[in-house]
Amino acid sequence: MKKTVAVFFAATLMANIIAALPTSAAETVINIEESAYLSDTAGQITIQTNGSRNVHVTITKDTLDGAILYYDTCLESDGAYCFALDSCEFDINTKAYVSSFTVTVCDEADPACSYTETGLTVLDPGFSLGVTNSEFVWNIILTESETRDVTASVSDAQITNSVWSGASEIAMNYIDFTLGDVDGDGTVSIQDSFSVLLYYASHAAGLPYQFTDQISSQSEDAAFSAADVDRDLNISIKDAFKILTYYAQQNAGLAPSWD
Repeated sequence: MKKTVAVFFAATLMANIIAALPTSAAETVINIEESAYLSDTAGQITIQTNGSRNVHVTITKDTLDGAILYYDTCLESDGAYCFALDSCEFDINTKAYVSSFTVTVCDEADPACSYTETGLTVLDPGFSLGVTNSEFVWNIILTESETRDVTASVSDAQITNSVWSGASEIAMNYIDFTLGDVDGDGTVSIQDSFSVLLYYASHAAGLPYQFTDQISSQSEDAAFSAADVDRDLNISIKDAFKILTYYAQQNAGLAPSWD
């Protein structure tokens, strides 16, 4: 009974996600340029984005010799994007697959808002009888929020009509912020740099300090993300210096950059 319910849930989730894809798939699905590492095209993952946000996608193949980066790209508009994948390696001695794919998606402007799945296996038709190819479908919905959160409903892959298929419904709540604008006043100023320096010094001394306790009119998560200009998920003196440099270049009429 449990198996029947699980199969029904997986089939329902897959049907819902496929229904969300463009109706004229042959015309509207964008095929991403194939990775140079492909040994065949036995599999694919289609990523559907919704929310008018740029989404960064990285796909690596995890092998016994290490990880191989297949794709590292940004999807710059809502739509369906297809990534070709090749068969995973099969060990005939253990009768098990010894490689798999890891897929990570994140909001390009808020990279801390991310989701990763590991262990995606593209079956080799030569070793998996009854399977002609593998297909995975991800439907990503991005929504602005004051707090960052990611939830996913994932169906276990199963064989349907000779296709090894799986589906994931991913809801990503991102935080909207401007890098360097810690106080949320719409500009990058010396005050932002001072606030970051105060945050760093306070925490280094073991003292409590939050941006929202002082100057920031936005949420603590948004202020922290704006302050973390080097995007290492830590607030350091380096962040304060980069904000100060950005402010000085801006005031001097130069074209400031966070790079």
